Amino acid sequence: MKKSKRKAIPIYIILVFVCIIALFPFVWVVFAATHNNSQIFDLSYTFILGESFLANFATLKKDFPVARNIFNTLAVAGIYTTIVILVDSMAGYAFDKFEFKGKKPIFMLFMVSLFVPVQVTMIPLFVEVTNMKLMNTIWAVILPGCASVFGVFLMRQNMAVFSGEIIDAARIDGAGEFYIFFKIVFPNMRSAITALGIVSFVNMYGSFMWPLIALRDRENYTLPLALSLLVQPSSMVDYGEVFCGAVITLLPMLILFLAFQKNFVDGMTAGALKG
Repeated sequence: MKKSKRKAIPIYIILVFVCIIALFPFVWVVFAATHNNSQIFDLSYTFILGESFLANFATLKKDFPVARNIFNTLAVAGIYTTIVILVDSMAGYAFDKFEFKGKKPIFMLFMVSLFVPVQVTMIPLFVEVTNMKLMNTIWAVILPGCASVFGVFLMRQNMAVFSGEIIDAARIDGAGEFYIFFKIVFPNMRSAITALGIVSFVNMYGSFMWPLIALRDRENYTLPLALSLLVQPSSMVDYGEVFCGAVITLLPMLILFLAFQKNFVDGMTAGALKG
């Protein structure tokens, strides 16, 4: 036992080293957000909390409607995540528990679409959203991606773990398909749904390219768009303001992941051995 523990020591050392490297940028940004421009790049202030966070936040509020941008970001990510969870979980349930003609070819074709670059779809999406008169609204950002290929695959793999005998018993008792899904299957997929929800929320929360195309007014901007305007090649950059905005942007993601990290890991691994 002692020998095996000794062999594990180098692995732990490597993991600690990797964690330090991964966490260093986040820790540095938090400290930098409390400094002014002259202190940020002074090494003597690197890991010392400053007194400029409120001043940096006041500058950020003056340049952008921060509260509105935060609301836009949370609204877009929240609505998008809700739709993705419903659509992808129902699609995953159908692909795993139903038998229909062309099931395997359709699913394979569905998976192949993962290899299509996002950039290829942007022009058709732009034309479609413009014709639907949704440009410069949050729906232009939400609707194009509300059916996630990865989400359908994840939910299908997790649905394979759920016993088909329970579903058959419910059908024999006269339960309808929607009742079976929402009252029996859906509540028991909590870990998978949490994992899909976190992935979807994070992806939309940090999305930049498509919101940049779909949104035009600053009042409708999400946080990533608002922060990008703070760093312009032709203007003086207030790094204290930038890092303050970065910390505000980071906090919801950090809280979300810490609150649901166990469910996230369980959901991502639950269907790993099924196929």
